[in-house]
Amino acid sequence: MWPRLALAAVVLSTVVGCTGAVGAGARSSASAPAPATVTQTGVSNGLAGVASVYALAAIDGHALPYARVYTKDPAASVTQVVSGTLDLKPDGTFSMSTKYRAVEAQGERLFDGQFNGACAPDGDGYRLYWNGGGETALSVSGDTAIVNNDGILFRYLRRR
Repeated sequence: MWPRLALAAVVLSTVVGCTGAVGAGARSSASAPAPATVTQTGVSNGLAGVASVYALAAIDGHALPYARVYTKDPAASVTQVVSGTLDLKPDGTFSMSTKYRAVEAQGERLFDGQFNGACAPDGDGYRLYWNGGGETALSVSGDTAIVNNDGILFRYLRRR
């Protein structure tokens, strides 16, 4: 049971970006305070053009459902990402929901990961500041939003 729980924790932290690890897609939350939202400041933060609900389409170029394969273990994880949404709001906040399926000997188990925080412009892209700590790079081009979580790319498509 413990190996399954450990695997689930690794998959969840990898997928949702709340590890707080320092790397290509994340910086320590101590580097900068989370930005204030439009509601708090009354000032636009440049998100109006990209504010929308986006549906998760792929992880590292792989279609969903997707189970990440770790280099030390050639077998796919028993936990799969089956769907997800990213809701970027014009007030400078975001929410993210990811649905998972765990395939176990006892059968299938479905569960959700729910996260939220603040979003602000960062150079030519954006940065997601997770409630509870950590931050992740976000780029938006046309109808595609890419969340770069420590080098793992989550591609979302704008819902119409």
